[in-house]
Amino acid sequence: PLVRIYTATEFYEDVSGLIPFATVPAGKQTHLLGGLPGGAILYFAVVAEDAAGNFDPTVRAFSPEGVHRRRRRGAGT
Repeated sequence: PLVRIYTATEFYEDVSGLIPFATVPAGKQTHLLGGLPGGAILYFAVVAEDAAGNFDPTVRAFSPEGVHRRRRRGAGT
C-alpha cells in the first residue's frame, strides 16, 4: 500500500483526476517534499491507498500557511 500526497495552489476537496505530487510507502512516518514552488500558498492532502490500489478521492485539503498565520496572531494557544 501507498500514501499519496497531493498539492495545489487552491483549496480542493476531491483528488479525482489529480496527479500525486509524491507517493510514499504506507507506514512511513515522515517525508520531505522537495521541489515545491516558492512564494505561493499551497494546499496539501494525504490519501491512503489499500493493497488493491483503492482510495477515497474525497479529501479536505489543508495549508500550513494558515496554521502559521494563526500561530503568529496567538490564536489557538
